Amino acid sequence: RMAKMSAGPAAVRAAAVVALAYLLLGELLPLPAARALLEGWAAQQVLLLALLSGLLTVLASCSSGSSFAAAPISAASLLAALNVGGLVVSLAPTPWFLVSDNCPVAPGAACDPLAIVLDVVGLVSARLARLDLGLCLVLASRGDSAWLLGATSGALGYAEAIPLHRTAGWWCAGMSALHSATYLLFYLETGGLRSLWVSCFPARTADGKLNRLGLVNFFGLVAAAALLALAMPAQPTFRRRCYHVFQRLHLPVAAAFVVCCALHDLEILLFAVPGLASWYVERRTASSCRPRLLPATARLLPGTSGPWVELTVDCGAALLRASTPAPAPRGRWVSLRVAPLGHEWHPLSVTSSASGSGAELSAVVSARAGDWTRALADLCAPPAAARRFEVEVAGPYPFGGGAWSL
Repeated sequence: RMAKMSAGPAAVRAAAVVALAYLLLGELLPLPAARALLEGWAAQQVLLLALLSGLLTVLASCSSGSSFAAAPISAASLLAALNVGGLVVSLAPTPWFLVSDNCPVAPGAACDPLAIVLDVVGLVSARLARLDLGLCLVLASRGDSAWLLGATSGALGYAEAIPLHRTAGWWCAGMSALHSATYLLFYLETGGLRSLWVSCFPARTADGKLNRLGLVNFFGLVAAAALLALAMPAQPTFRRRCYHVFQRLHLPVAAAFVVCCALHDLEILLFAVPGLASWYVERRTASSCRPRLLPATARLLPGTSGPWVELTVDCGAALLRASTPAPAPRGRWVSLRVAPLGHEWHPLSVTSSASGSGAELSAVVSARAGDWTRALADLCAPPAAARRFEVEVAGPYPFGGGAWSL
């Protein structure tokens, strides 16, 4: 009976791997091979993404709970191989076949080899960007990340998924920037500034009609501007110094980027919807996602460099019973906002817990971790040995068993 239970998730996982491999094959095959082998790829895309979403949902519900063994290659390396390898595989046959989607640009106007190469790079980078976007959004699920923990047999929770979300996001940004730059060069190469103006801006044509190609590509230019506003605050140095700016801008600017990308290329929605749906459902259904306002005490730990600050939250036994069946959530993490320090939320590992008439959670942070931790240390700096205030707490949440950490 146990063998049958373990065989079920293994079969579902194998089916998901096959479906994903076929999706990647269809997206990244060189254009001559894709035209010869794949008929009706747009319809197949929809079916494959729906199948993958369904298989992950089934896998999350039937998982046996045993964690994956550590892989010999990191997920970051796999993302790099996907993006770099996808470009190389698609571009390699181009010098021999000289085939692209947008050439010739007009009847009787043949493209030179440079324009064809630019068109191929632009097309493939767009496909890689939407694959990265789909992965990035799927890995952004918050709350208990129950489906992610289940689908990976406990290897990946939110804490482990966030570094992968960040890596996939940077690959998406890089491929999107490459797509924009290559097509700007493509239009310059095929028709000069006049071609660039007509192809990238919604100017009226000579017969007074709306320039639809220019309108669609203009949304792409707006998406590129949103990408710049998304990437700059996400730089590690900026994020550490001004995390409040990053946290305020990241979600609305990311939403603007996805909307403009979808107006530029509607197929991007196919890759974005699974992650957006997962994020929304978990935010709405996970009871432990709902923040609670609780009293807390912060004190400096004597003799520590930095210094280190111990933050103790008076949770109450009811919070622990509602959030987790374990009486002591050590080894889990909470999302926390200190009321006197504004609206920033931070993930903190629970270092200790105590149960009695109530319940306490403790976390220890270094004042050198960034501007927020320095402000927290300043709250309880001498002459105040400790400081009481209110905090908002969501969680505690489980860590996964994977090799990644927050």
